Amino acid sequence: MVWSNLTITRDNIDSFEKQTFSGLNVTTGNTVLNIDEKDNLVLDEALKQLESDVSDSMSYLVNDETFASEDDLLDAIYAADSKGLLKSLLTYKFLEIWFKQDATHVDSKTYKDAVYYYNKYTHYLPINLQRIAGRLSKPRRNMRYQFISQYD
Repeated sequence: MVWSNLTITRDNIDSFEKQTFSGLNVTTGNTVLNIDEKDNLVLDEALKQLESDVSDSMSYLVNDETFASEDDLLDAIYAADSKGLLKSLLTYKFLEIWFKQDATHVDSKTYKDAVYYYNKYTHYLPINLQRIAGRLSKPRRNMRYQFISQYD
């Protein structure tokens, strides 16, 4: 499975914000989620930020020499995700960016929604990546101490 196949659908959005987007069904333009004519731009930005965050976080969890390139690592992560954890993270990031672009001041509902999804994203990112890293071939194990044998 290839990382570039990672995407979300309207069902992923509706599972969190069904009431907010209930009357929207845009079918013109470059829409992917039928929310807006250019919702694909927000989805692309969310995917780029998720990719960057995953690459940064996984460097602490997986040995560098296990995978030949960052793309190989991302593909392995996507293939190891059998629970849809990456889709949830992408949904959180999409909703954070979506609400952030409409937030005009700190007291607005959209600002509070953006902060809410940012907090969910930053909370679940390391947790989900640790779960996925356990399914990869060689997780990094940092030993706190080293045993020294006296029988050498």
